[in-house]
Amino acid sequence: MKVFSIREAIRYGFSTAWQHITFFAVATLAAIAAGITGIIAFIGINWSTFSFLMTRVPEVCGFMFTTTNPSEVEMQSCVSAVLDFFSQHLFFYSTFLLLGFALLLVISMYCILGWMNALLFIYDHNRSSFTTLFVSWRRLLPFIGASMLYFLMVSLGFMLLVIPGIILSLQFGFYGLVIVDKKVGVMEALRLSSRITAGAKWKLLLMGLCIGIISAGISLVAFLLLKVASFMGAMTFVTRIVDGLVRALLYIVASLAGVYAYRTLDEQTTLPVKASV
Repeated sequence: MKVFSIREAIRYGFSTAWQHITFFAVATLAAIAAGITGIIAFIGINWSTFSFLMTRVPEVCGFMFTTTNPSEVEMQSCVSAVLDFFSQHLFFYSTFLLLGFALLLVISMYCILGWMNALLFIYDHNRSSFTTLFVSWRRLLPFIGASMLYFLMVSLGFMLLVIPGIILSLQFGFYGLVIVDKKVGVMEALRLSSRITAGAKWKLLLMGLCIGIISAGISLVAFLLLKVASFMGAMTFVTRIVDGLVRALLYIVASLAGVYAYRTLDEQTTLPVKASV
């Protein structure tokens, strides 16, 4: 049976997050910038639709912002205006909407790949490098494909009896790290993730619960402190920034703990089995 220390995984997460705090701060800002860039590109691609929504809808459906009891005629005119626009521009709208979502998907997936590659590099070399945030584009398609399969399997599992969904999420949860680390395809990544987590699913579940409890405790303390600060007259946007920083730190710690578990279990998976004497 495979083993790893939950306490050591969490301790590694906190200590490494603090040790490389500058790197994680810059990496987080870079991810936010990439997300904003993707949103701007999405809006640019679908500008005609947004122009309609910002001009025509308030003109025809302005009553929605001024009264809580619109008449039936007003509602019909509003719905008709929106449906007429989409029916007249259905192909144009749907095509560019899909392009926009595809662009957002590519950007977000690539950022996730870079994030996992950076975490693995930090674990292996005990140092950080911003170049590790950039990975080969060849890893993108397998990652997207494996993510879609993973989502479908886990969703189906949750729809059945919940517990199968939890088991499947634990069994195949390392597929992304496997793709980045071992440079394999979709099915091989899922197969290797299943192999790595074999015999350790309950330990991984327990680690997730422990991280969740610790995160909830820290979040509660931060929430109470922010409430006190807000009551004492601190600016709202400052408290929101602090809350966001706490959440980001907890996400980093959880990610690092996951990498610790992955590396520990993978080493036990790939070790040759000694023949009994």
